[in-house]
Amino acid sequence: MADQIVLAGRSLAKGFGTGARRTEVLGGLDVWVAAGSLTLIKGPSGCGKSTLLAMLAGLTRPDGGRVLLGDIDLWALPQRQRDHLRLHQMGFIFQGSVLFPALPVREQVAFLLAEMGIARAEGLARADDALAAVGLTNRAHLRPASLSGGEKQRVAIAIALAKAPKLVFADEPTSALDSENAATVGQLLRDQAVQRGTAVLCVTHDDRLLRHADRVLSMRAGLIEDERIIKEVLPCPS
Repeated sequence: MADQIVLAGRSLAKGFGTGARRTEVLGGLDVWVAAGSLTLIKGPSGCGKSTLLAMLAGLTRPDGGRVLLGDIDLWALPQRQRDHLRLHQMGFIFQGSVLFPALPVREQVAFLLAEMGIARAEGLARADDALAAVGLTNRAHLRPASLSGGEKQRVAIAIALAKAPKLVFADEPTSALDSENAATVGQLLRDQAVQRGTAVLCVTHDDRLLRHADRVLSMRAGLIEDERIIKEVLPCPS
């Protein structure tokens, strides 16, 4: 599935502040993400990685340029339609992902599926499948306070898996994890791409994720300065 461009950013620009205090974060950046591949975005702090991710996910409006989800111009949509697309077509994994303190792990996953309009029985079945995929079947009855940091990250991945999204966005998903848990999360992201045909886009400083990636984009000063193909040759869109 790696020949299908799922998401593309065209001439994306973003700045913060006004007048002499304005800082340009992104300056006319182009980027694309393919189905069935894990793409990493790396670069020094402050280069615009997380801002780019937020714009591509429909969370932060660009000052200029377009974000295309297939043939849909994401930022030309009303907010309600953008929210609907995020809920149904995108999964999110962040450093220290926030979970509901009172809900057991299984219900954490099923809750979001219910928000998508999925029936209770199907939601629980999908939650069970997703938790099995991330190795948390025997932790499904526990609340977040009883989980380790690595287990909480795996719950966030299970939520993304259960949604069966076209896109997964991950922002520093392994930065607080030890080597064993980082390897587990990296492999889960890789499996999500290869086995399910998902386009996975991950912002990271963590070189431990390189072995799981298909493609690495290096950012500096608001632009992508280098592209490196690791596992396979992905076509660049015309």
